[in-house]
Amino acid sequence: MPGFAWRPIPGNHHREHFDYSLGLILHVATGGNNSLHGWFSNPAAEASSHWWVGWNHDQAEQYLDPEWDVSWAQAGGNDTYHSVETAGNPDQPLTEAQCANIARIYAWGHARFGWPFRLAEHPGEPGFGWHGMGGADWGGHFDCPGELRKSQRPHILDLAQAGSFDSEENDLTPEQDQMLRNLCNVVFGSGIDRPYDNLPPTDVGNAARWAAKHHFDELSAIQEVGASVKSITDRLERIESRLDAKGQA
Repeated sequence: MPGFAWRPIPGNHHREHFDYSLGLILHVATGGNNSLHGWFSNPAAEASSHWWVGWNHDQAEQYLDPEWDVSWAQAGGNDTYHSVETAGNPDQPLTEAQCANIARIYAWGHARFGWPFRLAEHPGEPGFGWHGMGGADWGGHFDCPGELRKSQRPHILDLAQAGSFDSEENDLTPEQDQMLRNLCNVVFGSGIDRPYDNLPPTDVGNAARWAAKHHFDELSAIQEVGASVKSITDRLERIESRLDAKGQA
């Protein structure tokens, strides 16, 4: 898989050629931003996934051959779906870099197995599913990967369908990601779901992105600056509107 480090694991899976695959199942590793290679290499784990994606663009690993290896990720769903583990916790949204790397996987699966660009919500449905949808037959992990990450699947499918998964500009930790959301709400107004998707290509936008990534401990100060910038921008717009009105009089 281009963009993924090939780190094969010695066990915790079985060989069986994938004549077909219904889609991809989203998981959450629950923990920090740590590779799962060591744990999946341990026979005691009795678990594995085809891929793991960390918070940043260059933290992406492939553990199994998706043509031949069946992961031990979702019990009763192992033989019919591929699997991807994600760093972080269920109460943290996927970073944009994670979304992009998962989209890369999904685009590959669409080309290779015909995965449709749609959501799967029940076992046996083709598409982009989630671990908990399999219930007890899939290990009883009802809250995996969590509502936040489940809700990001349409965005990932959009990226996969558009082929938009090569940018490294959004390599933020979940905390920085949330900080950027907060900051952009201050600067550009509320209601922005993913601020960096349509971040205005201005110095303010670039400053917001840079500040969120490099000044994590200065959120309150940055927000004050952002509020001041927004206030000034609003006033300039009002002045411009009045000047336009006078010019048309």
